Amino acid sequence: MNYPVLTSPITVGGMHLKNRMVMSPMATYGMANADGSSNERHRAYYEARARGGLGLIRTETTLVHLSGKCWPRQLAIFDDRFIPGLSRLVRAVKQHGASIVMQLHHGGAYASEALIGHRPLAPSPKPAHGRSVIPQQMTVEQIEELEHAFAQGARRAREAGFDGVELHMGTVYLILSFVSPAQNLRKDVYGSDFNGRMRFPLRIVEKIRAQAGADFPIGARIPGTDYYEGGVDISYCQQVAKALAGAGLAYVDVTAAQGPNVLRKSPLTMGYGEGVFADYAAAVKSVVPIPVMTVGRYQTLAAAESVLAAGKADLAVFGRAVLADPALAAKSLRGDERRVIPCIGCDACFAIGHANLGTSCLLNPETGHENEPGISKATRRRNVLVLGSGAPGMEFARAAALRGHNVAVITNGAPFGGLLALRAAISYAREIGKAIDYFRVTVSDLGIEVLDQIPDRPFDVRVDARPGVPTYPSIPGLEPSRIVLGEQILAGVVSLDSVADHIAVFGSGLYAGEVALYLAEAGKKVTLVAGSARVMEEVYARVAATVGLRLSDHGVRSIAGATALKFERGTLSLSVKGGHESVAPIEQIVAAMGWEPLPLPEGVEAYTVADVWEPFAAARQSALAARVARDF
Repeated sequence: MNYPVLTSPITVGGMHLKNRMVMSPMATYGMANADGSSNERHRAYYEARARGGLGLIRTETTLVHLSGKCWPRQLAIFDDRFIPGLSRLVRAVKQHGASIVMQLHHGGAYASEALIGHRPLAPSPKPAHGRSVIPQQMTVEQIEELEHAFAQGARRAREAGFDGVELHMGTVYLILSFVSPAQNLRKDVYGSDFNGRMRFPLRIVEKIRAQAGADFPIGARIPGTDYYEGGVDISYCQQVAKALAGAGLAYVDVTAAQGPNVLRKSPLTMGYGEGVFADYAAAVKSVVPIPVMTVGRYQTLAAAESVLAAGKADLAVFGRAVLADPALAAKSLRGDERRVIPCIGCDACFAIGHANLGTSCLLNPETGHENEPGISKATRRRNVLVLGSGAPGMEFARAAALRGHNVAVITNGAPFGGLLALRAAISYAREIGKAIDYFRVTVSDLGIEVLDQIPDRPFDVRVDARPGVPTYPSIPGLEPSRIVLGEQILAGVVSLDSVADHIAVFGSGLYAGEVALYLAEAGKKVTLVAGSARVMEEVYARVAATVGLRLSDHGVRSIAGATALKFERGTLSLSVKGGHESVAPIEQIVAAMGWEPLPLPEGVEAYTVADVWEPFAAARQSALAARVARDF
């Protein structure tokens, strides 16, 4: 397919871009050095996206002042000592024909008190969404100091060779907290009305001009909503965009921020499709003369092309899609879309980042490790048996086949794709099915055998990539015939028609939550029983919260901290946090408690890379599979 609009060049504030495909500024959470300087791993990550064909690279949240630090190893520009490392980053990107912009950042009320050594700063003493600490209300002197810090950051960026800078005016960070009427409660010149709230960003622009030069491009990421009542909405966003355009900004990127209503209203999670903020960009484009970028889960060039061709925006921004596959653009432009490693919206990348492990991807463990040696041919060809076709098993099979080994993948009666295939049966998670399509292309390209049962021939290496043995709840008085496994229901081995109307799902993880959701959507009356202190306690917070909202919307009752005491005549008796609770009527129990690993066989070289349900854990297992397959 041709992409005439996406591939057409454009000039943005003096930057001549070879195409209209842009990398979203995404935090790398720990890939920079401890002091915030760029390093080889960090540079290789960005270079891979430039090599992949994007026209503009935008760096992550780059710290302009220590008081705004949000996480360890945050990329920094608050001192001249960072210029040499960032200059090397610029050269690495530009050698592939891409331009590069630095996103200037201060965390404001979201900054980490533990990292900065004092209460965070904000225009008003109002906690940031997701934080409980009440910030210090900034004095005018502190505000002016940070205006200067942004300007000095821009000056350093120009000296390092960046083509421009971008003001981060979104998410939950400092500039947005000045701009939003729901967050800025000041009554002085930095608040009280629209002009007062815009004073901080506009003075930053003025000072950048003075420090970095009037010809140095400045862009901004702005939200179409901040998900606060009485905060930023699209009409207010249009006002902000007009003020920024009037100040001579080069472009605006229209996204959405985070506020109290984000979990209920945000379309950035699984199941909402592509281009979810395109209408925000169109609304802004209708009122400003400068280029407008559109962002919001663009997974394919086709979706982005359609939005640009419709005149809704001038440039398209790719985020998680280029985490999954840095060569998204290059592959698509040569008509090889079927070989693009897909983003499936699982949020493993966010969970990895929030654990300060850098950034990576469930389907592409090489993301975030681009500086490490690639897969090399093995010195001798071996016969490799992989039991299980989930993400970890398929990663092992892929890497082993690329090394030249003969690989057979055994599904053993389970759906091809393992637990990902089961998750894809759940309505909101159907896009996970793209992973299965990608796996099919991979096995075809690499000549990997896929069999249902183990063939009668010898293997040199055996890899157990199955989930393991299912775990069942212990419930006195319950007949075994009343228990069914969640995996059997999702795989269609047990039909929904044969499942009782009133059921209790046992399990503490995402597996249990999603099985409960699947059954509730089918019209069953579901009680979710978790032994942990909270339902889905160890699941990445955004995933747990969005699944929890869906459960609530479908009338699922959740009971945490529970231990089963007995089952008698349709009543399930539970000990709940020291008390007693009875649930009735219950006709059937669905076990969704996970799996226990199988022992490795003796007398053969063997490895375990277990298939697991929760995306963060699955990504860790895929990363393990990638390492082991390169070394055996």
